[in-house]
Amino acid sequence: MANLISVLLYIPFFQDNSVGILASVISMICFGFADSLWRGPTQVFGAARTILFRNFFVLLVILPYYLFTERRSFISTDAVLATFGISILSYLGLFFFAKATRAGLTSVVVPVSSTNTLFTLLLHIVILDNALINGIAGFGIGLTVLGLIMLKVNWRNGKFDLVLLKESGFRYALLAALFWGVSFGYSWFAVTFVGPALFSLIQEGIILVLAAGHSFVLLYLHSSSENKFKRQLGLFEHEHEEDIHPQNDQPANGSGSKWKLSRQWKQYSFVIGLIGILGAIGSLFNTIALDKASINTVTGIVVIAPVISVFFGQLYYGERLSLQQKIAIFFIIAGVFVISYFRYY
Repeated sequence: MANLISVLLYIPFFQDNSVGILASVISMICFGFADSLWRGPTQVFGAARTILFRNFFVLLVILPYYLFTERRSFISTDAVLATFGISILSYLGLFFFAKATRAGLTSVVVPVSSTNTLFTLLLHIVILDNALINGIAGFGIGLTVLGLIMLKVNWRNGKFDLVLLKESGFRYALLAALFWGVSFGYSWFAVTFVGPALFSLIQEGIILVLAAGHSFVLLYLHSSSENKFKRQLGLFEHEHEEDIHPQNDQPANGSGSKWKLSRQWKQYSFVIGLIGILGAIGSLFNTIALDKASINTVTGIVVIAPVISVFFGQLYYGERLSLQQKIAIFFIIAGVFVISYFRYY
């Protein structure tokens, strides 16, 4: 590996873009592993609470980054307002992605959600009117769409079988890609006038507030008492949980009023922390990469992240894919790569 790096550094392209390429690779690895870890926490805490807990850890990285980086002397009010709207779209993308990982296979939903690049490109063409589809990018779009079709449409007994389209993980992943694609399509405006540090801080802070509000509303609607609310939050459990009467959610014999961290939180807090921290680091290095290398190079590397999730899903979760699904996922990832790398040529 060391010899390979030494050889690459003699190539002018890698000399000019070495910092950007390294930052892109780090970003890709962080995103790949972070996206692979959602399945366990979402199955225990649900989508909204997983995002809530995740964003506490995200802000632990983003806030120091903002405090120790150079700030803009002038900040556009319109751009700040746009950041609020983008943050809502980003939360919806995260929410549906979390629901997708809860209901579907990691090695399927992560590549499907990565098609947000396709929606961003279409947004630029239809609404923003500042992008054109060249032949190579058009080929990437066709490859991506073909992969999505192959992933959920089987040919059986001479007829198309569309039953698999009802699989909720696939549908949620497509919705996540749609909301992320639209939010990314407008992010360039906000980042340009607000700055990457403040933009990230506002965005992740709003996502935290939205997730908290969403979580507490859901818990309030399903909680008949303060004790039940605490348990359903997932952070706490009673020291003598087995002694609690299910009818009134009160401790037995009027005792045992102490609460402790729940077993679920102890089991998944480290995983949720990794999701937040790796995601935040991935975003920061992606920002650095865009400053040091061309957007084609950076996005072309970062969009390969689902490859990590595919291998992680099969090796760690024991997921099994058919040959048709494997080919479809390859088409999706290859198509997204082509779109990302060649759309600005």
